Amino acid sequence: MFTFEPSTEASQLLTDIYRPRRVSDFIGLDSVKRLASKLIAKPFSSYYIFRGPSGMGKTTFSLALANEMGAELHHIPSQDCTVDVIERVHRACFYMPSQGKRCHMILIDEADLMTKASRDCLLSMMDGTRPAPLTIIVMTCNEVEKFEDRFQSRCMTFNFSSQGVSKPIAELLANIWTIEAPADAELPDFARITQDSKNNVRLALMKLQQKIICA
Repeated sequence: MFTFEPSTEASQLLTDIYRPRRVSDFIGLDSVKRLASKLIAKPFSSYYIFRGPSGMGKTTFSLALANEMGAELHHIPSQDCTVDVIERVHRACFYMPSQGKRCHMILIDEADLMTKASRDCLLSMMDGTRPAPLTIIVMTCNEVEKFEDRFQSRCMTFNFSSQGVSKPIAELLANIWTIEAPADAELPDFARITQDSKNNVRLALMKLQQKIICA
């Protein structure tokens, strides 16, 4: 879920340096990658829930998708997702996207923490009675239980799972170790780091960085 190509960012954290910039950089996520390829080729109005544990790259994937899709991004953290903000963003999506952009994309982080009033407002936005043209809505969350059935029925849910990715994550750690660690440093057990991190890439990278610092 992190690219092999180091970025030029000033941050020294591996989680920043190796954050994916393209959809193709992500490990696993085959079904959501297929969705992304469709949207990148031809964006269409649609609504999605990206569900999974923290550290699985839900927000980062959404940002990469918006960039490759050429979307004007409206990024709303959950704590800012008020009725007023949703209505303001909704109005903005009725206008043509900024020059050079192909569509609008609304990204709401930790959408399961929204208030009921905010969810109801968003639900009316997704309702067929007044949808914004060529607007894609992506909501990230850990669980979907707080979303009513009528809410979920308007969205496609994609799971960001940690299953089946232990080997590529260990390989990623090994590649990053080769780049970042001293040449004479003793190799750690990358498979063990992955296992201890429960296939959470962000946590695995933090553990790897600690070992690099102490090498």
